Amino acid sequence: MHATVIERLDLAADLSRAVEKRQLHLCCEPQISLASGRICGLEALVRWRHPTRGEVSPGEFIPLAEETGLILPIGRWVLREACRQVNVWRERWPTPTPLTIAINLSARQLQHPGVVDEVSAALAAAGLDPRNLVLEITETAIMEQLDAAITILTGLRRLGVRLALDDFGTGYSSLGYLQRLPVDILILKIDRSFVAGVAGSTEDSALARGILTLGQTLGLEVVAEGIETAEQLTALREFGCQLGQGYFFARPLGPTAVDALLERQYPACPPPPHRPTNQGSDIPRHALAGIHGPVPAGRSTRNRRHPMVGGNHPPSLERSHAAATGAPAVKVNRVRPALVFPRRRPGACSRPPRPRT
Repeated sequence: MHATVIERLDLAADLSRAVEKRQLHLCCEPQISLASGRICGLEALVRWRHPTRGEVSPGEFIPLAEETGLILPIGRWVLREACRQVNVWRERWPTPTPLTIAINLSARQLQHPGVVDEVSAALAAAGLDPRNLVLEITETAIMEQLDAAITILTGLRRLGVRLALDDFGTGYSSLGYLQRLPVDILILKIDRSFVAGVAGSTEDSALARGILTLGQTLGLEVVAEGIETAEQLTALREFGCQLGQGYFFARPLGPTAVDALLERQYPACPPPPHRPTNQGSDIPRHALAGIHGPVPAGRSTRNRRHPMVGGNHPPSLERSHAAATGAPAVKVNRVRPALVFPRRRPGACSRPPRPRT
């Protein structure tokens, strides 16, 4: 007993140092469209690689962080880093529907009065649309202090973020409090304990089908967690489930692995199209062609000489362009006329010979 307490205290001290030295890292579990098999979102999960213990299980250090209050700084870091990372992915790989990121809010965070401001600051810092952020809250966390939770959820709804009720069916599962939650969009997540027997157990299959029917009746999205076999996937598709996640698709992945997965599923975002500069002129090539005659493809218009003015554009080029196109006069970067020397006769000297001394 004493050794267990000492070990727990040491682990708490190590976790505090890990937060200070940023030894934590993010992994993301893909959320898949069951119809297309493509990634439509990611769930951010925090991991801890201890310098001597190796990987510490989240089931071991997350409850410890809750008890010690370290979950608040950890939660702030996860929020900022996840918003920043998903915005990078969204810009790099355009998807048919905007890629979302789901982040778990603990009971301690839900009771923290500054959580709304922290979410707002993270969105602003990353430049992320609030509609692409999903905050997951467990039933237990909501019911611990229902009135305070409703106040926090109201503030989060005003930001425009989406709210998910995590592990639905394992807690209170009361339709009465579902009606009290001030949310526009609620994502019900079927717990993995129901999904595990959906392909075999009649009871689990009936419960999963009932949750799906409830979500569809209320106009809510439903995400099935813990899909691990093809049989489970087939059964959920038959029930009409649209979204799912689990080891059947992918285990939690680091940023590099998520990059590779997105690259296989979606084409890379093409670079912006090249805009021709017309070699010193701000007027488009087609406008110049109307004044100086047709411009052969691939040739520059910079040194096209006007018959009246050497190598310069005519002095009235701005007015001519405006009159021809109806557009306002465009300022042209003048090109200094090139110096033209007369051709030298063969044997002629360009300057008188120097006298001999």
